[in-house]
Amino acid sequence: MTNKYTLLSLIAILLFGYTEATAQNALPKRTCGSHDAIMDYIQKNWDERYGPIQDAGSDQRLDYTVPTVNTDTTYTIPVVVHLVYLADNKYENITDELVRSQIEALNRDFNLLNDTSIVRPEFKDFVGNAKIRFELATVDPQGRPTTGITRKQSRPILLPDWNPISNNVKSAAFGGVAPWPWKRYVNIWVCDLNMNSRVCPTCVDICDTCGLLGGYAQAPKGLPNWTINLLGVDTDLSAQFADNTDGIVIDFRFFGQNNEFNKDYLNNSPIYSQGRTTIHEMGHYLGLRHTWGDYGVLFGNGCTYDDGIADTPNEELPYANYITPGNICGNIINSCNVPYPVNNIDYPDQQENYMNYSTDICYSMFTKEQVNMMRYALTDKRSQLIIKREINTATGIQSLSSAANGIEVFPNPGKGLLNIRQDFASADETIIQVYNIMGAVVKTERIAPGATNYSINMDGFAPAVYFLHFSSGLNSSTEKVVIQ
Repeated sequence: MTNKYTLLSLIAILLFGYTEATAQNALPKRTCGSHDAIMDYIQKNWDERYGPIQDAGSDQRLDYTVPTVNTDTTYTIPVVVHLVYLADNKYENITDELVRSQIEALNRDFNLLNDTSIVRPEFKDFVGNAKIRFELATVDPQGRPTTGITRKQSRPILLPDWNPISNNVKSAAFGGVAPWPWKRYVNIWVCDLNMNSRVCPTCVDICDTCGLLGGYAQAPKGLPNWTINLLGVDTDLSAQFADNTDGIVIDFRFFGQNNEFNKDYLNNSPIYSQGRTTIHEMGHYLGLRHTWGDYGVLFGNGCTYDDGIADTPNEELPYANYITPGNICGNIINSCNVPYPVNNIDYPDQQENYMNYSTDICYSMFTKEQVNMMRYALTDKRSQLIIKREINTATGIQSLSSAANGIEVFPNPGKGLLNIRQDFASADETIIQVYNIMGAVVKTERIAPGATNYSINMDGFAPAVYFLHFSSGLNSSTEKVVIQ
């Protein structure tokens, strides 16, 4: 790759996904706006300092270490999801259940509850458990009860779309929704990031040959792996991010698990159905960069530049460049001859990594050093997010939300009949939805108002981890249970 490629051509080349023919539509390609923002920022800073882009002339394969954060503690952080939709239909004005399915996906992958069988043997020892849980906020900034979900029908005012450069989806003045206090909540906006691909302003039709922007996110400031050295000058890539735009933006087509767009337009394809666009962007939000380091392609040698994480092998380009129809996860690529410093082994590219450009069915791991960076970023740079409730994973699987929401499920682990005890009597009906590890609802129970002690029968369910989601009026809670 040479310097002749412009930013626009790079965006077209670095695809977060691939194209596959389906019965109705071609499967769209998925891109990440965090990459675009980094590339744009580097180019602007480079032009101001040095003139036309050129090879930086120095080795950027630096790996950074940060203090190891308590590995036994699971941290919980609150999330608010802002739904900003153009058309009031099932694709864009998505259901609360779909929002909850995305939270379950986050808890699955950030707590190593996903299927790791696809991880190749050479990377089994690299797999890390972030031990970070996510809960929809139950109290808004004014102290009022909330579902953790806001809704607004709107259109961009200044620019033709909700793009990562303008960030106008995060501003009420420009048609979006202002963030809740960024130090206290993880703000996630769900909107149409691909309005220019529509056939008409109110349609959900897409351009089958276009890349679709899946999402983008802001990293916390001051992390060592986001500071790069170009011609002897340190450049902090996170300096471009403003506090009042902190958060994550996801296109509605890729939000949640097996959403309505995926069902109707992608023929229930599993490729983008598991909520992992948000997993990828949450990795950025918690301080990770793309595994290939992003900016090396500007200088013609991606192997010379890295993401600052030791146990993500150097890669010249993202894995999506090597995907072919019919071989989504099976290509074995080793694009850089750079031995791992611990054991001097030259590992292949890590397409399993959530921070690569891959597909939902290929993703299966964060590395241990990525986990350490995220836990450091959370406890040092975003510590005010942490809900002051902790669990020690060595003591079992008691859910974080139990103590605060007054719900206890026992025995846990258990089998057959599970007993449930509430500290309060709800004036509304309580709806219990049981989700399996893939986020599918496998059982629904309705409990009459006023009940504080009741049971749910899990007899016949396969031994596995399940999530019990309780909703009653404005209150909701999720409990994790193990069926033996």
